[in-house]
Amino acid sequence: MKRNKKGYILLIHMILLYIHSDWAQSPSVGSKAYEIKNGRWFDGSRFILKTRYVKDGYFVSGKPAMIDSVIDLNNKFVVPPFSEAHTHHLEGIGAP
Repeated sequence: MKRNKKGYILLIHMILLYIHSDWAQSPSVGSKAYEIKNGRWFDGSRFILKTRYVKDGYFVSGKPAMIDSVIDLNNKFVVPPFSEAHTHHLEGIGAP
């Protein structure tokens, strides 16, 4: 029984070591910086051609010091979402 317990403890340590090393080596998607250029962004009343930046998963006003990728929208239009993506009204729960 004692030998079996040591085997389980060793197995758990190996699994935790594997998980930790996998997390340490894979870069986080949110840690990258992107330049999104040539997009026509909707400002609430009209579309404005401008370049936007994303850093750590958020839009930022200034250009980050290092850009990982450039996305060219080729004068395509960027609009906010037209509705909330999560709703229960389509299931009949909120229907009158």
